[in-house]
Amino acid sequence: MELREAVHRLLRDAGDRNAMQALYEHTQAMARHMVREPELAEDVGTDAFLALYNRFERGDAEVNDPVGYVRRAVHNKHMDLRRRQASLAELSGREEAPELEREASGDAAEAKATLEELAEAFFARKVERHREGFREDWRLLKRAVFGGEQYSTLIAEKQGDKAWKTAENAFYKRQQRLREGFLQVLSANSPFDEDTTARLREAVRALVYCQKSKT
Repeated sequence: MELREAVHRLLRDAGDRNAMQALYEHTQAMARHMVREPELAEDVGTDAFLALYNRFERGDAEVNDPVGYVRRAVHNKHMDLRRRQASLAELSGREEAPELEREASGDAAEAKATLEELAEAFFARKVERHREGFREDWRLLKRAVFGGEQYSTLIAEKQGDKAWKTAENAFYKRQQRLREGFLQVLSANSPFDEDTTARLREAVRALVYCQKSKT
């Protein structure tokens, strides 16, 4: 199905499954042209598809040029990815990582509470049907960071019938997207004051190092 037809059909009926599939395929194709890494291209395409579908579902999409409209959505998600990568590179670029328990003036309980606030701010920005998945990712990350559990144990819980490498890649991908989402909340129009935002950045950087150190 041509992209123009798919968009017009979704504007009339957001539940049109054939049009949804066509839109997904077109966003993936556009993402592959913009992003060289296949896995990242898939993420960009999927994020763009979800953003577009949410607009169609809400009925607030204004489309004059369907192809340009979709291309801009993919481009915007590509730029979001590049900004997240730059933020992570900046936060992870120092030689020494702070201990998470020392965040917020050495008070581990306060550190946890502050991170919980950040997590809730992130969840509030996600559409309702995706929130529980991210909440589960956060529960697993807390078990590793605050409970000292090994990532291999957590991956095994989620493995099911998947091959180990597939389960491992899926686990780290979701954990990385969770941390990137936290950074995105802090990158622009942070709901926290300047000092709290700075402390949260340090805490998220510690989460990144914890992930590396437990692999």
